[in-house]
Amino acid sequence: MLFLAQGFEDLEAVAILDVFGWTQYRDDIPKVTVTTAGFYEVVKSSFGLAIEAVIEGLLDIAG
Repeated sequence: MLFLAQGFEDLEAVAILDVFGWTQYRDDIPKVTVTTAGFYEVVKSSFGLAIEAVIEGLLDIAG
């Protein structure tokens, strides 16, 4: 799981996603799936890259 906070560093997040993404195309290494998480529906990086949430399930923390 890759947690993206408001103002995350683009290069750091994209580098992680890129490296793990290559596992989907290589047969000689185990496949890795990365799930991103954040506190907002849209998370913006320090350079303005906006990542919009695809909500697959919600956690009810209000009770």
